[in-house]
Amino acid sequence: MSKDFAVKFWGVRGSCPTPGKQTIKFGGNTPCIEITIGDKTLIMDAGTGIRELGLNLQQKNKELNIDIFITHTHWDHIQGFPFFSPLYVSSNTFTIYGYKGIDKILAGQFQKSFFPVQFEDLKSKIEFKILANNNSIMLNDEIRVTTMLTNHDGKNLAYKLESDHKTFCYLGDLEHSVKSDSALINFVKDADLIIYDAKYTEEEYLNSKSGRGHSTWQEGVKLAQAAGADKLMIFHHSPLRSDKELEKIEKLAQAAYSKAAVAREGMVINL
Repeated sequence: MSKDFAVKFWGVRGSCPTPGKQTIKFGGNTPCIEITIGDKTLIMDAGTGIRELGLNLQQKNKELNIDIFITHTHWDHIQGFPFFSPLYVSSNTFTIYGYKGIDKILAGQFQKSFFPVQFEDLKSKIEFKILANNNSIMLNDEIRVTTMLTNHDGKNLAYKLESDHKTFCYLGDLEHSVKSDSALINFVKDADLIIYDAKYTEEEYLNSKSGRGHSTWQEGVKLAQAAGADKLMIFHHSPLRSDKELEKIEKLAQAAYSKAAVAREGMVINL
């Protein structure tokens, strides 16, 4: 029997949170994605969106045993971690995956100069596991996680989840190559869903944003088409991007590739 495989967006914005009337439709929280495969819950990144996710999880009134995958430790991808309320419940267990040093960096957010609670005072059980480029692990008998290092300042791990003939790829932060990147195409080949860093438009990128570590929705479309992906979600929106601008980008992207859409907070995709 196939298992349900659902992806929910709790934060879709890049760089910094953007609350306000111009970002209500698509949301202003920074990256956080919840994935449920059967009765297993996984989290991708711990941006400010993880705060609301934590409140939602606690409403279920059950012990949590969750795997959290951190792409990299730039502020927008980890700044919600200290506000993730399930960390303060003794019956909960978390396994946190990331590249070398992830434990020290996350714990460093709890220094007294930054936060009133220290890391050692968290009540939940927390274990860190180190991942690097081209790692492949089994979370259980049914879920495989594969990594790929992407072109982004300071290391960024892309994640691929495979379960029950479904493939989900999260390309949190990356800058595309000028030439076709065969390794990246192979990584996302035939994916059911690709979440792609499209912080810039092609015009912005060519004018002044080259070398900043981010990509464009146009490059996301090219990648999805080359890989034969079933769905592309445009993600990591610029903090300068209003709802109206994102609506325009979505129309342009869908005209170029009918399987493209712009990620919104609260959106759920069932694979």
